[in-house]
Amino acid sequence: MKFSITLAAASLINREPPMEWTPEHDITLCRELLLVNPFKEKYKTTKRAKLWDEARASLIKSVTPSFKKSLEKRAVQERYRHLADKFKKKMANERKESGTSPTMSELDTLVEELVEREQSEKDQRDNEGEFSSIKNL
Repeated sequence: MKFSITLAAASLINREPPMEWTPEHDITLCRELLLVNPFKEKYKTTKRAKLWDEARASLIKSVTPSFKKSLEKRAVQERYRHLADKFKKKMANERKESGTSPTMSELDTLVEELVEREQSEKDQRDNEGEFSSIKNL
């Protein structure tokens, strides 16, 4: 009996497992994003992409915790988006509960700062756009 391996199956065999993110990885990611601040550039621009890639490259160089050498920019972006969405849901739930004060971990504090920075940069760009459109009238 002969076995033939398709090209797709062969690529799955050689593929390394996905990155397993720990709380230490998340904290390191958030600290790096605070330093690089990819949000200062307009969404979907090459400048912003370069900043995300710069953050990815710095994470790969990290010794503790260590990141996979094959870590991709997209994985970094998706992980940040996951952390931000999770944080927003957590804060919304804690606001609904009356009489409880939210307990913030280091990760929560870092994510909160990133979310605020992202929104602040977006608002600033929106205001600049409104000002320039009013100026052109």
